[in-house]
Amino acid sequence: MQTKTINGMYQRDSKAAFENAKKDASFQPREFMYMYSKDGCDYFKNTFYRNYVNFKFVDGVKHNGQKIADSAEDLFTKMMGGI
Repeated sequence: MQTKTINGMYQRDSKAAFENAKKDASFQPREFMYMYSKDGCDYFKNTFYRNYVNFKFVDGVKHNGQKIADSAEDLFTKMMGGI
């Protein structure tokens, strides 16, 4: 679910944002807090130094323009019957 804010920024599931960011080996999740998403990127703020970092994400898996899953892993799980 997305909640619109100003200038195209919005909040998405922070857990999904962190999971996406952790794909980058340099990301240290304990040092950052999720702030917002905008233009296909999740933005995180360092809790000590207050600098921002961002990571691109794909907003779900779509088929014929409709979202059918939150991620490729979610789609695979659905296809395997929830295993």
